[in-house]
Amino acid sequence: MSKKRIQVDWERCERLLLDGSRSALETFLGQRPRGELCAIGYVFELGNESPQFDLCADTWTNRKRLKDWQSPDVRWNSGNYEFPAGLSHGSELGTDWNAESKRLHNLAEDERHFAAVYKGLVDMSCLVLVKRASEGLLGDWRLLDYNVSETGDPTPTKVVAARDAKIKKLIESGSSS
Repeated sequence: MSKKRIQVDWERCERLLLDGSRSALETFLGQRPRGELCAIGYVFELGNESPQFDLCADTWTNRKRLKDWQSPDVRWNSGNYEFPAGLSHGSELGTDWNAESKRLHNLAEDERHFAAVYKGLVDMSCLVLVKRASEGLLGDWRLLDYNVSETGDPTPTKVVAARDAKIKKLIESGSSS
């Protein structure tokens, strides 16, 4: 069986996610006290009956309510976040991004394309967070945890922590392309 290359315009996808994220983050952050945000990112699930790709966020108020909030299993698991799958109700990342996300999820249904879509979504999500943090939208980027995760990630604590380190290194180096 030959491997068919998928055709995805990742630059277009990134632009759609950047645009959708800006509006959602500006609204979300405008409703919170400065410095309350402690984690931000994207969580998605491929192979789900209904496509999922959402912003996720945690606040210091929520985190400190949790008994072992400093443990890596709590820190890197967006399921523990105050906003584990979306910052608001509805289509916060915009209809254009939602249509593209659905298309990517449909591509990933074919196991021949799953790895390419997964990698593309992870890489793009990391870059969008780098760009949003670099432009100052997220406040002091050094104080945040960055969470990019697919719900089926193996060893999620290690995977998400490694992505956080990669994002911070890219922000620090000024590389957002």
